[in-house]
Amino acid sequence: MNTLYILLQEFGDFKPHSNGWGKFPNDDDHCISANIDRIEFLRKTKLNRYANSDIAEVEFRRTYTILVHAMAGLGVNVQMLLDLLYLTNSKDTERMGSMQTTQFSRDNQSHMKENGCTSALNRDAIHYIHITYLTLDVGTIVLRDLIKQRYPFKVSHEDTSEPSKVTGEPKPRSYGDIFEHSKFILGPKLNYRSRMVLFPKQGKYKGHLSEFDIPALYSILRFACNIKPHRKGWGKHPDDDDRTLSANIERIRIMRNDVVHNSSGKIDKILYPSMLNNLKQALSELGANEKVLDAIMDSPAVTQSQLDHSKKPCHTSACSEKGM
Repeated sequence: MNTLYILLQEFGDFKPHSNGWGKFPNDDDHCISANIDRIEFLRKTKLNRYANSDIAEVEFRRTYTILVHAMAGLGVNVQMLLDLLYLTNSKDTERMGSMQTTQFSRDNQSHMKENGCTSALNRDAIHYIHITYLTLDVGTIVLRDLIKQRYPFKVSHEDTSEPSKVTGEPKPRSYGDIFEHSKFILGPKLNYRSRMVLFPKQGKYKGHLSEFDIPALYSILRFACNIKPHRKGWGKHPDDDDRTLSANIERIRIMRNDVVHNSSGKIDKILYPSMLNNLKQALSELGANEKVLDAIMDSPAVTQSQLDHSKKPCHTSACSEKGM
């Protein structure tokens, strides 16, 4: 497996995650390289120790949560993966057909149930994974697209540009040009890494916003995109009946914080339906395609290209709001 990791790192053409190859990634970094490093980290640090000793329940839950999320992010079907892990006797397991799995004795299965590894736990974990990927994957793309919709232009990497025929000033060629005027307001609201990317010490940022996570994108939308605050005001929970653009942006920020700081890796069946409905409604009103959202219920591994080719225009008047 070490050889495969090296091959993926050297020849896989995957962009390094925010902490760089070989380091454990941030909790809200779910790019391909981050998930590869999570699996490699567990292999190097946990495998031998787990093979020769018992695993404390708390450590087991954290390890399986990291592993399941990483594998799901790399394309493994979530339900099938959890069936393999917990050997649930369900129709989903029967549909696995001739797939080879390790067989455990009834005593071992009973021991797993005694330690909380029940089908109910599987379902709660699946709930969490669904909400996590809808939020961190689709939510990030939707917020990034909102910024691009408000500043539509083709990013240029040249050093010069023709002046505007209206103002006589140079046309913006990068998001660095656009957000330069917001540097002193927006800069302090970003974490150090995002601030150094958007406002480098030398030159200007010329990327496509793909380096930024939800907190950074939220700050850009709030402080640099002239969007009118919702009724409760930026940074606060919006009213349920407030379907304005800023209210839905706020809902994505709040849901992101909820899933990132959820230490159990589970969402129970009572909370899940309302969380899912609220999240899907906010994403849909912000422009996400409903068919793509439904597809993630079957497998969270929806690629960037699938999302890009399935976008729809925002269908509420909120999408055209401007700050006063």
